[in-house]
Amino acid sequence: MTQTNNSPSELNILIIDDYFGDGEVTRIEIIKYLSRRNGKTPKLNFYYKNFPEEGLKLLEKERIDLVVLDPNSNPLNKKDRSGIEDFLSPMRKTSQVPVICLTHLYCMSREEALEAGATTFVDKETYGDLPQGLDYILK
Repeated sequence: MTQTNNSPSELNILIIDDYFGDGEVTRIEIIKYLSRRNGKTPKLNFYYKNFPEEGLKLLEKERIDLVVLDPNSNPLNKKDRSGIEDFLSPMRKTSQVPVICLTHLYCMSREEALEAGATTFVDKETYGDLPQGLDYILK
């Protein structure tokens, strides 16, 4: 995150979602919110990956400032593990990049996401908590 006057001038955001349409909605919601905030809107660079494993590989190569993770994005539809475990457990060994867990409340509770190591949680149904999640991370 490149910063000037306590405000980032550029953000590299990784969105991990197995459905590209949801990733696009997330990107648009982030842009809408950040453009309405007081101050200058940072330059936003978005990276998309379908699965947590792909996101981990990108984190090794690129400077990422924020990850937005749908924890249900897991290959082969593994029922015994969620993407949040596949991603956060190995990621936290080498990186402290903030992670917004973005999913439906019927898939995972806020408490489960935070216990797994997410920085914050946003309900995918409404995106209503996205502004607070972004403000918390970008403060």
